[in-house]
Amino acid sequence: MGTGQYSRKKGARSKIKKYKKKSWLCHRAKDTDQIQDEIEKAHETGKPADTFEYDDELPGGGQFYCVETGKHFADAKALAD
Repeated sequence: MGTGQYSRKKGARSKIKKYKKKSWLCHRAKDTDQIQDEIEKAHETGKPADTFEYDDELPGGGQFYCVETGKHFADAKALAD
């Protein structure tokens, strides 16, 4: 006894270039030159680059940001490691 047929074949999107590009781009990390530009901009303005307002969608509310890697962490311990 099954639940019926599946609406599309498994792996049907494996050959679609647009799908691969879109799924890869949305999970892509920042490039090193983008991170360096952020550091330089913060140096020029005198405002630190790691200050963010509280945001529920970011890990740790966006309060634990590493400038060198360009990532948000869940807590201070994870940021220190």
